[in-house]
Amino acid sequence: MRDIKFRAWDTINKVWIDVFELKIGQSGEVMAIAALDGELYGLHQVKLVQFTGLCDKEGVEIYEGDILHGERTLGIRHRVGYTTGKFICYSRHGFPEAGIYHFSKKCIVIGNIYENLELLRNRK
Repeated sequence: MRDIKFRAWDTINKVWIDVFELKIGQSGEVMAIAALDGELYGLHQVKLVQFTGLCDKEGVEIYEGDILHGERTLGIRHRVGYTTGKFICYSRHGFPEAGIYHFSKKCIVIGNIYENLELLRNRK
């Protein structure tokens, strides 16, 4: 069983927020997040990302939106995403390539798409 964890990127202040609680609406969608410091954020201000349940070869937790780099992929960088009920790595052309499990133990997290998007521009 894996931990269900989230973190949130504050698009206005450009900082990570430690998510304490998700505020769910009556129809089941996430309406807002509550941070550990008690602050409440609407989804218009944050990008919510989920923990994949996996760690890289250094033990760093891998989240949706992280950028991975590793020897198995010949030095190519991959973006972690979520689609059709599973976490995947996207190829250099933005296409789903493989499940994240195949990459996790051979790669390291080198950044994320919110703070380090330039890492994907030069993928080698």
